[in-house]
Amino acid sequence: VRALHPFESLEPGELTFDKGDIIKVVDRGYKDWWRGQLKGRTGIFPVNYVVCSIYLL
Repeated sequence: VRALHPFESLEPGELTFDKGDIIKVVDRGYKDWWRGQLKGRTGIFPVNYVVCSIYLL
């Protein structure tokens, strides 16, 4: 997925990212939060901050 907005983690286990970052989704087990990987880090992030694009597949 691609980040539409920057996100700064507030809690341990959350994934910080910048606008435009490409995040690899590893778990969609939560309704509003997914788990992803970025730059060697793994954490959860809010789904409404990202967009899924078929061009990223």
